[in-house]
Amino acid sequence: MLLKHALSSAVVLVCVLSGSTVFAEDSIEFRTTYYNQGDSDSSYGTRKGDGNTDVDETATIIEPIVIIKYDVTARTNVSLQIDADFISSASVERLSNPPVTNQGGATGDNRIGGKVGVSHKFEFADVRGSVGFSKEYEYSSISLAGGFSKEFFDRQSTLSVDLSVYVDQIDVITRTGLEPGGEDRTSINIDFGWSQILTENSQLDLSLSVSFMDGFLQTAYNRVYLDVGTVGVEVDEVVPDSRVRLAFGGVYKHFFDTGTSIHFGQRFYFDDWGVLANTTFIEGYQYITEQFYVGLRYRFYYQTEADFYEDRGNQFSLAQVQAVAQPGAYTGFERTNDPDLSSFLSHTVGLTFGLANLEFGKNKGEITTSIDYMVRDDGLNAFWFSFGIKSDF
Repeated sequence: MLLKHALSSAVVLVCVLSGSTVFAEDSIEFRTTYYNQGDSDSSYGTRKGDGNTDVDETATIIEPIVIIKYDVTARTNVSLQIDADFISSASVERLSNPPVTNQGGATGDNRIGGKVGVSHKFEFADVRGSVGFSKEYEYSSISLAGGFSKEFFDRQSTLSVDLSVYVDQIDVITRTGLEPGGEDRTSINIDFGWSQILTENSQLDLSLSVSFMDGFLQTAYNRVYLDVGTVGVEVDEVVPDSRVRLAFGGVYKHFFDTGTSIHFGQRFYFDDWGVLANTTFIEGYQYITEQFYVGLRYRFYYQTEADFYEDRGNQFSLAQVQAVAQPGAYTGFERTNDPDLSSFLSHTVGLTFGLANLEFGKNKGEITTSIDYMVRDDGLNAFWFSFGIKSDF
């Protein structure tokens, strides 16, 4: 959950700072993000916290992205995005060494994806759509998306509505390396946004997101440890086959004549798995010269655990465990040890450096660099670094 947020936040940051719109000038952008998650539980079981103390959760991801935008006409823009993930993670060691319980070391998993989009400015609204595809070791995904933006009240207000659908095909690989067959997963996301200009120096952005997921939602090779007396017995993860998620929040932005902008944000989240979450953040940006700017941000995050999250120490009978011990069955009562479904809080600080309005020969462009560090109270701290360069043509 937070890993996805970390990688996507770099995408949002560059778009915000560059001031890009749906109908930007022809441009090409390259961006890469390096993400590293540590695990202070190096001795398996000594860490005091809500993370899974039986499994090494360290992970490293390198994600390069290339985005090309081209104005076919004054009203129509097409775009192409190509991205990839190069993953080195102890959590996928179980795929290459299935009998190993404490998966030391790391193995690799790669993902490649792409998306083609088109947007058109009609008299009544700006309309957009895209189709995408991604392929990873154990799954493939097809996405379709569409939306529109409409201005009101002399362009002081903007309503946006977006719908996206993801259809995933999963090649199930169990915790012991068995491959019982394929499963499907479908996700539907609906996003509403309202942007309101309050004064010539302030703006309020409100958002509401609803998502529906159905199908095989567990991570097939995840392990859950159920305690029978003093012994932890390894079984499959089992979660509900549907999930409804709702998030809403707002961001207030104020711009000063000194080249300074301050953003305050609040977001609330809950789902029918029992997870409640709160995000509060503040960020500021300052132009030091006409081209060079810096940004500083802080983010606080807290969530409750899922209804079926199992802490170590919860006792089960031998009969209960034997009934669900068969690898690949995915039956019985719902359970998980996934740290991202536990109760935890985190603090994230970040720093951004940027150069805007640069000249690359006859073209103009921008360079941005950002660094973020997140501290979680369960020891799964993370660091990510992003570098991007953009140029028109």
